[in-house]
Amino acid sequence: MGAGKHCYKVNLNKKISEKIRKNLYINTNMMISDNNLIEIESCRKVLEYNDLYIKLKTPTTVIQIWGKRLCIDDFKSSGLTIRGEIDSIEFIKGVK
Repeated sequence: MGAGKHCYKVNLNKKISEKIRKNLYINTNMMISDNNLIEIESCRKVLEYNDLYIKLKTPTTVIQIWGKRLCIDDFKSSGLTIRGEIDSIEFIKGVK
């Protein structure tokens, strides 16, 4: 197989997988309102949780949220809502 055909096949596979991810809601979407509310879609698991720190697993990354008086207000199948005084949000890619 020529180098051009291999490159085209890899790009095509990447485009197909991106389209599937988008259509199956595998990507994580967030809505942040000031520093006191975050809505996160596609949250798979709450890894750690206390009033200062919340660590979440999504399909693509791990999200760490630091703040004060943090609470998970609403956990539903499509995601969750976090309330409190949010100081920082960190994304850790490559964590399985």
